Amino acid sequence: ERYKEKLEIINELLYDCEEAEKEKQRIRDNKPVPFDLEKLNKFDAAQKEWEKIYDQYIAITMPLSETEMDILGQWREGTDSLMKLNEPLNYELEDLRSKPAVAGHQQRKKQLEQQIYHNRLKFYKELDERNRKNLQKMLQEYEKLAPIVDKLDNYIVDGYRISSGSVGLTALRDLYQSMLRAYSYNAEAEGEMDPFDAVQRMNRMILNKTP
Repeated sequence: ERYKEKLEIINELLYDCEEAEKEKQRIRDNKPVPFDLEKLNKFDAAQKEWEKIYDQYIAITMPLSETEMDILGQWREGTDSLMKLNEPLNYELEDLRSKPAVAGHQQRKKQLEQQIYHNRLKFYKELDERNRKNLQKMLQEYEKLAPIVDKLDNYIVDGYRISSGSVGLTALRDLYQSMLRAYSYNAEAEGEMDPFDAVQRMNRMILNKTP
């Protein structure tokens, strides 16, 4: 729960920064650009140089994003398989709960609960391990991004900023979402929520204060 609370704080801070950035961008968009051929050529050259630097950013972040998408795909497919695997066990368990609490029934209920938990734990722990490894790699790779992001977000020519948004905030939002998934996989593994609740909670936490 403390981890989730920290994530919510991070989300709020990110949201505030994103809103401030949107306001700065609005002001920049309303600032007239001089129709001076020499300056326009200079801006065009700067834009091309900015895109070259951005390619360095993509080269680092794209493999991480692809791994995350692969993990998400595994999660979606695995969730369906897990539900099918546990479905007959859940039906039997529900049936036993409606019967008298005799010793034989209680023992079978315990066996079913343990098997359901084991199946869930096995799947989500494997998934969480993959996600954690990717998250750890992301943290390491993002250290390399710092000077690149600084150039991208502060590339200014004649008082005009080349970037139309904050690459740094985008990177932080991606990192936050990866941390959020780490929380979700653990919560599901421990049975704190079922897969459908997990999807809804992830969406709420990501979208609640996202511009």
